[in-house]
Amino acid sequence: MLTICELFQKHEAAAQASYDPSLITEAHVLTLANEAQLCEENKQYIKAFLDEADETVLRFIWRFYHFLFCTEEDFSADIWQLDIIQMPEPIETKYPGCLKSVVYLLAADHLRAWQQSRGLPAAMIDEYYDRYRNFVRLNLISPETYGLCRLSPFLYGYAKPFMLRVGRLNFQRYCYKDYCEMYEDAQGNRLFAALPNYGYNAEGLRDDAGVKPQYQKTQDTLLAHVFDGNGRLKPKAEEIDLKKWTLVLQPGDAVWTIHIPGGRKLNIDEVLQSIADAAKLFEQHFPPYKAFVCHTWFIDPGLRGEIIREGSNMAAFADLFDIISGPDNENHSIYEHVFQVKKQPLENLVPQNEFQARILKRALEGKKIYWSYGVLKKDVAAHVLRLEAKS
Repeated sequence: MLTICELFQKHEAAAQASYDPSLITEAHVLTLANEAQLCEENKQYIKAFLDEADETVLRFIWRFYHFLFCTEEDFSADIWQLDIIQMPEPIETKYPGCLKSVVYLLAADHLRAWQQSRGLPAAMIDEYYDRYRNFVRLNLISPETYGLCRLSPFLYGYAKPFMLRVGRLNFQRYCYKDYCEMYEDAQGNRLFAALPNYGYNAEGLRDDAGVKPQYQKTQDTLLAHVFDGNGRLKPKAEEIDLKKWTLVLQPGDAVWTIHIPGGRKLNIDEVLQSIADAAKLFEQHFPPYKAFVCHTWFIDPGLRGEIIREGSNMAAFADLFDIISGPDNENHSIYEHVFQVKKQPLENLVPQNEFQARILKRALEGKKIYWSYGVLKKDVAAHVLRLEAKS
């Protein structure tokens, strides 16, 4: 299998042959920047970059764009490998991340063609630009530049698109993770059997130094550790009768992962309508899938009560899913999502509200947050289907 850099090289000749300088003009890029409602400082950063971009840089911009959107290559299974491709020096040093800023503005044209060919709402473009501005904002936090030095592979997903905004939520077409298998019985009950891919500690939480769970499968039985109602791995393996329990989800199965954009309250009626509208869209325009899942930090059952208060919108969202505990968050979400600052000693953070104060106190006590993985509950999925039928 070719590496990402070898694939990039493989398509160079075709990219050079199709290069048309009229596709990457300053006027067009800045028109897109205006359409995206970028701030004046951001537009000036892009303009300064384009003013210095010589023929070699412009050809590289097209080469990168061509690789992402004009070839048969698909990086949806691992978007982060796109960051391995080196941008040309010295202009990348002078204008860090700006080449990708230009490429992902041009990507709006690719998304627009996709949207128009399917008769979908033009609002998809506005939603793409909303994501673009959000990733600019995060780059301004760290590494403090308007260029897309990090997180730009998400925009590849939104422009392709296998990631998109539908109502309140964002969705990403992905594969069911390799944490566990999900089984159901005739009554619709579920159990999650851990796969022997990761270690767990005595509390049933992911730990690289922990013990990997048992997993022995025959035609009729499975001996495995299952997760309890709080998403923790039970200490003793259980024998599962495979004549009564049917495998429903396993690693590699196509699912849609739900992401939650910030900036608005997490109204559950809006959330459910969003999932219903997404289900309708996916059935019409995308390949089959098996479930809606969510992989995020605030559905961690260990946060309930102390941080995520009962009766809150965040708790109500978590209650939509059957949840298991995933890997250590390593306080990533405290910096990126709660305080929205660059990584620094926790002691340096100054809470501006009660929520920040509670979660910071917990972190300073050495308590961990875990990424958690949830599958939309069966009764919630049935409710969504009814909403979908009405829409």
